[in-house]
Amino acid sequence: MSKTSKGLARAADPATSHTAAAKAAPRAATIRERVRLIMEAAGRGMTHDEIISEYRRQASQLGWTPASDSGIRTRVHELVKAGTVTRAGQLGGGRSRYGRAANLWIAASVQILETADQKGVDAK
Repeated sequence: MSKTSKGLARAADPATSHTAAAKAAPRAATIRERVRLIMEAAGRGMTHDEIISEYRRQASQLGWTPASDSGIRTRVHELVKAGTVTRAGQLGGGRSRYGRAANLWIAASVQILETADQKGVDAK
């Protein structure tokens, strides 16, 4: 996939895909920012399931536009690529809602504060 002026779509995709990508881009940016804020507010590593659950809770309370599970996971991945979210601890350090090993994701700003606290450094 490549990012074009129309949004995120493959060059060979039909015009309808480019139109859909262009329409979805602003909504994806809003969801991405909300996911980032949820993760910062948590102040700890969260599994995808926890992030999705918290997004749904806040969407219900605040009237946000709903987002699919895969859409929220995609926004987390985009935040990882942007460097604003990182994996917390070892692979599989958390548990999914099914009890399976799951990665923990943490806002980079929280990770920096945790690292500074561990070293006894003032991160501000």
